[in-house]
Amino acid sequence: MAVLTLALGIGANTAIFSIVNGLLLRPLPYRDSERLAIIWSHSPGANVKQDWPSPGSFLRFKPITASLMRSPLLEAIPSS
Repeated sequence: MAVLTLALGIGANTAIFSIVNGLLLRPLPYRDSERLAIIWSHSPGANVKQDWPSPGSFLRFKPITASLMRSPLLEAIPSS
C-alpha cells in the first residue's frame, strides 16, 4: 500500500510540474516574448467587460501603434 501511495504521489507531482513548466516557466516560442501584449475591447452595451476587438475597431488602433514594434493583425490588413 505504501508503494502504491508513493507511486501515485510521484506521478501526480510529475504531471503537475510538467503542466506548470510548460505553461508558466518556459518562455514563449517568440522573439522578445516578454513584450507581447493583448488588446481587449469593452462593450458596455452588450454587458461585456473584456472582448476581442472587431476588425473595424482594431483598424482604429493603426494610427496610434507607433509605439508598438509589430502587430501581425495590422500587417495582415491592407492600408486604405
